[in-house]
Amino acid sequence: MTLTKEDKNKIDIWKYQYMKDRKAAFPFSGKINRKDEEYSFIVNYFDDIKYKTRSEVNKEKGKISGESRIRNNAAEKLKGYYKGQIITTKELKEHGYNNSYAIKRITGVIIEKVGHGKYKMLIDIPS
Repeated sequence: MTLTKEDKNKIDIWKYQYMKDRKAAFPFSGKINRKDEEYSFIVNYFDDIKYKTRSEVNKEKGKISGESRIRNNAAEKLKGYYKGQIITTKELKEHGYNNSYAIKRITGVIIEKVGHGKYKMLIDIPS
């Protein structure tokens, strides 16, 4: 659907009002029928579109950049390990993951805990 600049501006104004108080009524609602074309559709704005707050967007971006930092760091420290390989806590410490917090940071991204002191690699890290 293509909007006119005027309609886009109305939606933008509504968006900021709605984000502020969550009560602003959407400026367009109901059926849209055009006499020159044979179709109609219903816009249910509240179910079809979700606006994210700035903090939600920042959290997603932070998670993505954090995971990429973890992967890049692991690429340096864990060269030669492959997906599915079992690695122990002792080996992780030898590669620079010196404390439990460092190991927890890579759990779920690089490794998965499979037993006491044992982890399974989730990705390949070429030599």
